[in-house]
Amino acid sequence: MGSQFNSAQSEKILNSIQRYNNKINKVKKKN
Repeated sequence: MGSQFNSAQSEKILNSIQRYNNKINKVKKKN
C-alpha cells in the first residue's frame, strides 16, 4: 500500500512538473 501511494504521489509530481515546463515553454515562445 505504501508503494502504491508513493507511485501515485510521484505521478502527480511529474504531471505538475510537465505543466510547469509547458508554461515556461509558452512564455519563451512569446519573447
